[in-house]
Amino acid sequence: MAVAVAIALTAALSGCLSTSRVAPVAPVASAADCVTIWVLSNGFHTSLVLPPEAARAAGLDPADAAWIEIGWGEAAAYQAQSMNPLILLRAAVAPGETALFVARMPFDPARYGPDQARAVTVSYAGLRTILSDIAAETRRAADGRSVVLSVAANGTFVAATSRFGLFRNCNVWLAERLRRAGVPLPARPALTARGLYAALPASTCPRPAPLAPPLGRHAAPPAQTPAPATPPSA
Repeated sequence: MAVAVAIALTAALSGCLSTSRVAPVAPVASAADCVTIWVLSNGFHTSLVLPPEAARAAGLDPADAAWIEIGWGEAAAYQAQSMNPLILLRAAVAPGETALFVARMPFDPARYGPDQARAVTVSYAGLRTILSDIAAETRRAADGRSVVLSVAANGTFVAATSRFGLFRNCNVWLAERLRRAGVPLPARPALTARGLYAALPASTCPRPAPLAPPLGRHAAPPAQTPAPATPPSA
């Protein structure tokens, strides 16, 4: 039993290897057709930072946010107030439903620093693909509204549609979104948060993402480098 627990926890924490075969549906970005988005990492979990349309794709109001953070994970583990080995083990070997985490970000993601925030270049079609994927991932009620699971201090959890698994964790899900958006990633990288960061190509877009208001129109970021808004999760 102890060996099985150790193997499952190691797999859950490492992200193992992606078994997905997600193909690009959008072209690779060029200097004339590019948008800057961001990938955040807390060392374990990764999430996307996108223009405000991402909140609308998930059925939520972006209000006056400059950016929207979108993460995905196993719903129970994602919403847990703290992590422990039993939560991680259950998420790895007996996962339940999944959730999207949607958080407003009123400041430039670059303020997190390169260890926690990495700029990524996609084409405009690539951005539309990501937004479409988020809309498709969002579970809807009969009236078409997104199903809100809970509201945290820094964001909202909404029900998602795809399945979490031992070989498909948050980092695999995020890499799938980027590959479909035309970001050139290895077909089978070791998708820990660190492995995903290492595989991300350098951003080459000279322009910021569209519809991202200037930082001065929003509350100033904290004086110290903040921890990513993403809650610790699978």
